[in-house]
Formats: sequence, C-alpha cells, structure tokens
Amino acid sequence: MNSTRPAYSLIFAFLIMTVMMIVAGAAIQNTTEKLALYNDLGGSSQADLAAQSAAEQGLAAVSNVVDTDGDGTNDDFSPGYEASQSEAFCNDTDGDSTCNSWGDFIALAEQRSDGSYFYTPLFGTGTAGSSEDCSVLDYIDPDTGDVLSSITVDVDDPCNWNKLMVGDSVTIPLFDTIDSDDTGTLGEIVVAGDLSGFSGWDLRVRTPCNDDTMDSDCTRYELNEDGEISGEGDTVIFWQLVGEDTAGNAVSLIPNDDTQTVHGHDSRDPSVADNTEVYESLINDATDFIVLSANSDSLYEDILNFCYGDLDGDSIPETVLASLYLQLNIVTPLKDTSDDPIPYLEWQLQTSSTDPFADNKTSFVGQGYSQGVANTYYSSYVISRSTTGESTNVYTLSN
Repeated sequence: MNSTRPAYSLIFAFLIMTVMMIVAGAAIQNTTEKLALYNDLGGSSQADLAAQSAAEQGLAAVSNVVDTDGDGTNDDFSPGYEASQSEAFCNDTDGDSTCNSWGDFIALAEQRSDGSYFYTPLFGTGTAGSSEDCSVLDYIDPDTGDVLSSITVDVDDPCNWNKLMVGDSVTIPLFDTIDSDDTGTLGEIVVAGDLSGFSGWDLRVRTPCNDDTMDSDCTRYELNEDGEISGEGDTVIFWQLVGEDTAGNAVSLIPNDDTQTVHGHDSRDPSVADNTEVYESLINDATDFIVLSANSDSLYEDILNFCYGDLDGDSIPETVLASLYLQLNIVTPLKDTSDDPIPYLEWQLQTSSTDPFADNKTSFVGQGYSQGVANTYYSSYVISRSTTGESTNVYTLSN
C-alpha cells in the first residue's frame, strides 16, 4: 500500500528550514546592526575623549609661559599668546606606532577681523549670547585659526558681545603678544601705539534686548536719563587706561569729568566739549553704539596720544609702554524709563589696525579623532580661560 505522507513531510521540512533561515538571517542582521551601533558609540566616545585631552594639552602648553607682570613668576596665561599642535594627544592601542585615536589643539587668543576692523571678544565667544547658540567654531576654522571664508560676520550678533554686569570689572588688553620667530616661545609684547597699522579703537556699549529675543536688531532697553541735573543722565561706566612703562612705573588715564554746580549740586558741565564720561544719554543715543574712542578727533585725541606713550597730552611721547589695558566698571544702578532694573550692558571693542590686539581670554579648541573599521569619528571640545582674571567657560561641541 502506497502512502503520500513522506512527500508532505518533505515539504513541511523545507518550510521549517525556510522559516529557520529567515529567523537566523534576521538575528544575524540584528547582531550586525548592534555591533555597528556599538562601534559608532565606541568611536564617538573615543573621539570625545581625544578632543578633551587635546584641549587640555593645549591649556598646559600655553600656561605659565612668561612673567608678564614682572613679579618673578610666570603668569597662568599670557594675553595674545597663540599656539597649535597636531597630534597633541595620541592613543596607540595596538602598539603599531599609529594613533588609533588622536587630537589636535589650537589656542585662540587674539582679535579677529570682519574685513574692516578687529574685535574683542573673539567671534563666537561673547557672553551676551546664549551658550547654546554661540560657538567659536561657527566663525573660526580650527585648522588654520582664520575666520571661515564661507560666512559673513555679523559683528552685532550677541555672540560677538560680552556682558558687563553691575559689580563687574572688565579688563581689555590694548596690546598683543608677538611670537616673532614662530617657535612657540613668547616674543615681544607690542602695545597699541606700536602695533602695525594702528590708528585707534572704539568702545561700543549697548543695552540688552527687552523683547525676549537675542537678535542683533532687537528692541533694546532705554536707560532712564532723569537722575542728572544736566539732563544727560548719570555716569554709567567709569573707564580708565592702566598699564606700565618699560621701567616698571604704573601709568593711568581717567575720564575728563568737568562739572558745574547747579542749586548746590555738582553735575556734568554740558559746555565742556572734551568730557569723556560714559553717561546714560550717550549710551541711548550713540551712533553705532560708540561711546568712547581713541582717535584724532579733538574729544578723544588725548586717549589716542596716551596709547603712544604721551602721558601729558603735549603730543610728545614721554615713555615707552610695556603694557596697557582698558578697564570698565558700572558705577550706577541700571534703570529703564519705567525705573525698572536693566540686567546688564553689553560691550565690544573695535580696533583699527593691521595687526590685532589680544583678546581678554584664550579659547583652546581640541579636535578629536578615532579611527574605526569603516569610519573616522570626530568631536570637538572648547575650554576658555581668562587672561585678565575674569570668569571661565567650558563647553563641548561634537558631530
């Protein structure tokens, strides 16, 4: 007697084998995808660590380079001193003398130009902008240190301005550190008047946005000008130029603040043409936000001459300056026209010269790489350190 069961059994066996192969293939594909994901995570993590290590290597390389204040000890960071190094960090995991993960750093410590002027703060590092929106890497090529050729710099973007808070003291270098032989050792310090192509600088000050935006063309607070009898408002910012000459003597210049007495009270004398205080109506109405300058205009020529070492305003330099800073302090409460507090002011220094001033901080950019089986992974890490005794910022960017 013949039976058809073996044929059915064979067909059933083929079906079972097909299902098992499909399941096995899916499992293998899932395992492969998990391995790829694991490799991606591992590669990204290695790149992150390499970037952080490279930035820290840069920080170590630039710190304690020179005694800039003459106290017999090397200072932590020298304003304007820049350096870079490829493979500052190298992790050779298999001993073949090839970096499996590595990192480069560049230390950015000078102003950069928009094509017309140099600016402090360094583009993308301003504290007036959100730390989530502002990055030096949006403006600067970390391989060359140059401004990216693909962008047009908006100098009024808040990422390019710093905050000035009540109680803050801001110190802005008016000199640069020149690495003349490009060896990574500190060269001469060149003060404003000796800087190549120097013809002056402008201090720009503005109030922050009051419309919950951080746009360059936002609606801004207006300072209340009612507190001063002259009708121009109170002095808001006390500024001074401070530094040393080559003999170690301190030098300084403060505002011309001639006053008049009205009803028994001293107030600003509006008839004095060379009053260089920074007061409320000046900040409200300043053209292009410029409230103080060093230029050949009669109002500011003494400030310009001081930058050249002319300390008494007779147009003849009496000394050679070894360092020079612009210091700013808010000296009156910030109130708007409704007498409500304004949280802070924003400042920016605009320099007209061929060479830049030092920035008031150094930004260390670490670029990390990790070589995977099929891909090279990349990350970046930025550490900022003040060169004039102010706050520190650290932030990370990766892609």
